[in-house]
Amino acid sequence: MFLGLDLGISVGTGLLTRWLLSFFVEDTVNQGPRVDDLKSPSSEFGKGIPKIYGRARIGGNLMWSQDIIEEEIKEVEGGKGGPTVTNISYSYFGNFAVLVCEGEVTVKKIWLSSKLVYNVEGSAETISATNKFVTDYLTIYSGTPSQSPNSVIQSIEGINRTPAFRGLCYLMFNRLPLADYGNSFPLVTVEVQSNESNDLSYICNQICLKSGLQQTEIDVTELTGKLVTGLIIPQNGETYRSIIEQLQQVFFFYLCEDNGILKFRNIQRNSSISPNFIDLASREGNTERGENYKEIQKSYLEVPSEISIDYFNPNLDYDRDKAVAVNSARLNQNQKSVDTQLVLTRSEGLTACTKLLYQLWINRKRFEFNLPPKYIGNILAGDVILLPIRGGSQPIQIQEYNIGANNLIEVKGVVYEGTNMTATITIEDERRNDDEIPDPVFLGNINLYLFDIPLIDDTDTQEGIYSMIEAPTDSYKQGLIYTSIDNISYSFLTIFTGESTVGDCDTILNTARYDLIDYTNQLTVTLENGILESCTDLEFLNLKNLALIGNELIAFKNATLISGKTYQLSTFLRGIKNTESAINTHISNEKFFLFKGTGSTNKRLSASINYLGQTLYFKGGVSNQSLSSITEQSLAITGESLRPYSVTHITGNRDISGNLLISWIRRTRLNGEWNDYSDVPLNETFELYEIEIMNGSTIKRTLTSNTQNITYSSANQITDFGSNQLSVSVRIYQISDKVGRGKIKEAII
Repeated sequence: MFLGLDLGISVGTGLLTRWLLSFFVEDTVNQGPRVDDLKSPSSEFGKGIPKIYGRARIGGNLMWSQDIIEEEIKEVEGGKGGPTVTNISYSYFGNFAVLVCEGEVTVKKIWLSSKLVYNVEGSAETISATNKFVTDYLTIYSGTPSQSPNSVIQSIEGINRTPAFRGLCYLMFNRLPLADYGNSFPLVTVEVQSNESNDLSYICNQICLKSGLQQTEIDVTELTGKLVTGLIIPQNGETYRSIIEQLQQVFFFYLCEDNGILKFRNIQRNSSISPNFIDLASREGNTERGENYKEIQKSYLEVPSEISIDYFNPNLDYDRDKAVAVNSARLNQNQKSVDTQLVLTRSEGLTACTKLLYQLWINRKRFEFNLPPKYIGNILAGDVILLPIRGGSQPIQIQEYNIGANNLIEVKGVVYEGTNMTATITIEDERRNDDEIPDPVFLGNINLYLFDIPLIDDTDTQEGIYSMIEAPTDSYKQGLIYTSIDNISYSFLTIFTGESTVGDCDTILNTARYDLIDYTNQLTVTLENGILESCTDLEFLNLKNLALIGNELIAFKNATLISGKTYQLSTFLRGIKNTESAINTHISNEKFFLFKGTGSTNKRLSASINYLGQTLYFKGGVSNQSLSSITEQSLAITGESLRPYSVTHITGNRDISGNLLISWIRRTRLNGEWNDYSDVPLNETFELYEIEIMNGSTIKRTLTSNTQNITYSSANQITDFGSNQLSVSVRIYQISDKVGRGKIKEAII
């Protein structure tokens, strides 16, 4: 259908994509956000088609469109005899045409909902991005008299029902992705350069022809050489007369009729007539001689003290701008505003404003006088006459004249001072630096960090890993994470909308006990991003400031800013979440990752138990960065968040026969709060332990138990060692049906 309405009607919301993998659940269908209304915007017919002279930016009007195209993307995970998860997401595309203006033009820039997507005058990178956008999505019809119909519109509307729109500039968008525009057609604005002359004489001549005059009835010769930066003729009710009046107040010219010809005459001109004083007293025959001239002066209260001109500023992306000139005497509060469709620089606007204010001020003095018939054919409106008064010559510019009875010429004019017409004012124009299109291949990868560690929060998905990012530049806005099982085909995983709190350890964190608060050690950390803050005792014990250093999870209470982004940390909980085995493994230059605390940002990435023991691949990039330009990272999935914690409090008791009763207390990996009258939850399918009897590094015997104790008999001791042992070295593991052995606990009993 052909439409005629400004763009911008929203028909949906942004897309979000989720990647969820689960095995031990029922079949699940996860449906992403979806646009409810796929109809193209409705429209009104009859909107004016703008005409451009020079260079200008205008909003496009939707002239044709199909309904928004919806594509459903299904990803099925799991299966192989078990339940599946089906993730459904939607992508939206638009085929639509936007009418720009009348006449043949060159398209310079295109914005879609304020996003610059096309610029033929930018850097090499911008021009490359422009060419790619045209190749992928855009056909430009510049309004030539020979342009052909668009094939996409023809395929929908029919060959015989699709005009070529010759003489009209329009843009055809083909399968434009709409995700960046709220899944609706974007607002299209276009900067164009008219292929016609921008000389003032040509523009005025064309306006006269459009208004119905013949070429033989128009004389614009005097305006030749004055260049118009830009002019928009909306053709939506703005009359040709109002456009001419706008041009007059900026370029200063008169209009007059001479022998049936409409003449455009510059206000600035030399004097052409010097009548003598007697000529001014001409009168009708048999009438009494009157005064030679009449002088009339308006009160200063009737003249504006302030003039403003509104216009489009090309250096502000053609936003509306205003020039203001004020009479320094400020003799009254009168103001005059001139609203134009002109494109002006600030220098041009202020120059015109200042001249107009001066002209109105000096024109407050008027003269009326008569001239004899001999001057017929020798004067026109706009001519400057040297009026012989007060012993001198006063330049008067004729505003109007009438030929009365007996061919007596009745003249009205104003004081003329031409020097002001040549003055120009130059000021520095503010300029926006947003003419470049970001390179679609972003040079600089996100630093992506992946962690297969114990579960940080009980509410986190049990099957998965953690991730953090560091941005490559200050211009970072969001990070996109992708995953693959074969390093060939990648799927979108998640979005980071902020940077993680990541830094470097400037000192080594020394060893300490995991079962006591560490008041001894201090650690110096320099952050790349984010901040650190101290916390209260209760927040400290609730692990508010939880961080990973090496393979040890710690919590810190005090964070003192030393300088810049360098902090000194003190008062620690050590070996949190069953990482006590890493307490004495720290080395120089370890990374610091804040998992909980002010500014920390981490994401849990789901990873099905099906991938246990396999290697997954990940890529982290930014918007518009091609996947091929990102270096992949691999991670072997070991399921640390599913691995049972090590047991604790291992003890041994012997009976009189030499049998050794080995006992321990299990721990839990989540929901381990202290509750009265109850043990911590098992969080495993069944309770099972493996106990290894050791002789140095040699395993002498492996026992199993489904309770938190087992007897190592005297007979087995004699078999393993030749006699009952005074002490025995043991290793104990809790067993998971998903990942096998949990963390080891060793003891000598």
